[in-house]
Amino acid sequence: MWWKSKNQEDDGAEIDEDEDEDADDSGEEGLRTYGIAGEARRKSEEACGNNDYNSAIEILDKAIKTLCELGGSGPWEAADLYIECAVIYRNRKEGDLELAALTKAVEVRGFDWDYQKRAYAYDEHGDYDNAIADYTKAIELEESPNSYYWRGEVFFKKNDYDSAIADFLNSVECCFLGYIPRGFRAKLRKFFRKKKGDVCDGCLESYYMCGAAYRKKGDLKSAIKYLNKALKLKPDFEKAKELREAILAEKKPAAKR
Repeated sequence: MWWKSKNQEDDGAEIDEDEDEDADDSGEEGLRTYGIAGEARRKSEEACGNNDYNSAIEILDKAIKTLCELGGSGPWEAADLYIECAVIYRNRKEGDLELAALTKAVEVRGFDWDYQKRAYAYDEHGDYDNAIADYTKAIELEESPNSYYWRGEVFFKKNDYDSAIADFLNSVECCFLGYIPRGFRAKLRKFFRKKKGDVCDGCLESYYMCGAAYRKKGDLKSAIKYLNKALKLKPDFEKAKELREAILAEKKPAAKR
């Protein structure tokens, strides 16, 4: 094992030498794969700097093949290089190749942020259903403010304002809860909702988008409520001020009628 309890330390328990050797081998392997990935990244960035994108892709592809053949942590490092490839394809406006590279990253590693990146690409290409599916998978793997917020934006684009608002508020909650194990979250959520306090500057955009969504729903009172929350956190948040002013202007004619 890579850890030992305080009791083992105090009692002077013997460490399994075979396990210790395995740990050393694992550490050496990790350094090797990290080095391969880092060198490939450096050379590909240099090639991109010279506008030689084909060479950059070739460098990354070669390193990816080597890392996948090595096994161990190799495929994890390879996933990052697939993402590097996707960035190059994105800059070259080769959307199909970008998505193919991001799919490879999902296949070889499948972390929440791998799904996030592919979801973002789907969103950019107007494939909202696949974007939502990937953000949902990312949330299943690890609840995070970003996944909830970005999925909320996609729901907003689909005119599903209720789902968008739910995600924006979940994003706010995640800012408060952080990466707390799931088993402890239910009680903390109750505390959070009872507290009804502002959390952090990371909530600004979520509160703003709640305001925008409520405006689309025609609920101007709730829209102003959430814009006020954003402005309480940042009084000079210009776009929130502008949207609130626009909504107040909309309310005046309605009041006269």
